[in-house]
Amino acid sequence: AVLIVIGGAMFIVANNQTPEGWTEPTNRDIAMTWLLADGRIAGDWVKAGQRYLLYRHQGRKGILRMWIPSTGYAEAHVNF
Repeated sequence: AVLIVIGGAMFIVANNQTPEGWTEPTNRDIAMTWLLADGRIAGDWVKAGQRYLLYRHQGRKGILRMWIPSTGYAEAHVNF
């Protein structure tokens, strides 16, 4: 029973951290703030033609993620 509970908890954590897919937002650059987990700004553009990780979306809003080496993930909140 303990293994089932641990396995279920691991599935929930993995499922919550798994991105929904990739997106290529538009055919032009868009000014957008990328924030790190500690609140620092990591960038200010979504580049046309570049694929971004779609972490989550709900309706017409989404969260994009970008990996920054030696730093971690930055997130940008977008409207679709």
